Amino acid sequence: MNDIILIDSCQVCFNMKTLKALASENRIKILKILKIRKQNLTNLSQALSLPKSTIYRDLVILIESGLVNKIHTHRKWRYYELTTKGMSLF
Repeated sequence: MNDIILIDSCQVCFNMKTLKALASENRIKILKILKIRKQNLTNLSQALSLPKSTIYRDLVILIESGLVNKIHTHRKWRYYELTTKGMSLF
C-alpha cells in the first residue's frame, strides 16, 4: 500500500503517510510555521494554543511522513524543521 501520487511537474511524491499527515488542519499549521524557521515543541504549542501532547503527536506523524526532521542539540531542547520534501509543498 505504498501508493504514490505525482503532482504535475512539481514531482512531489505522496504516499499514504504523507496524505495522512496533510489531512489535519493542525499539522498544516505546523508545516506553515516551520516553513518560516525551525521551532521547538514549546514554541509550536504556544503559537497554536494547543497542548504540547497534541503538538508532539502531530509532529510524530509529520516525521514519519518525511515532511519534518527532528534536530537534536547538545542541550535538552529538540527542534523541528521542514525536510526537502516538506519545503517542496510550498
